[in-house]
Amino acid sequence: MFNKITYFGICASVIVGVILFKVKYEVISLESALDKVQNEILRTEESIHLLKAEWAYLNEPSRIQKLASQHLKMMATKTNQIVRDDKIVQCLYEIGQNHAQNQEQLILTSGER
Repeated sequence: MFNKITYFGICASVIVGVILFKVKYEVISLESALDKVQNEILRTEESIHLLKAEWAYLNEPSRIQKLASQHLKMMATKTNQIVRDDKIVQCLYEIGQNHAQNQEQLILTSGER
């Protein structure tokens, strides 16, 4: 009987040892993966911080005003440039009619040749 209990204890100890060994190396592997993820999070947060600083610089109103005046050459809107929306529709219709007439003339002139 003592031999069976001893044999069972040794087997149980070996099984527990193997399980602990596997768990230990799995924990080490997970800790390594966790460190990699935490480092990636830190790099991402640093990148976000840098991008926010760059965005703040790029959106600075005085800088945008300087670039707009330098590159866009914009002028103030004149009163004759402002129209009602119904006039826009009418102008678009007239442009479409003129375009259709021009297409017809092109077809007629190309057919005469």
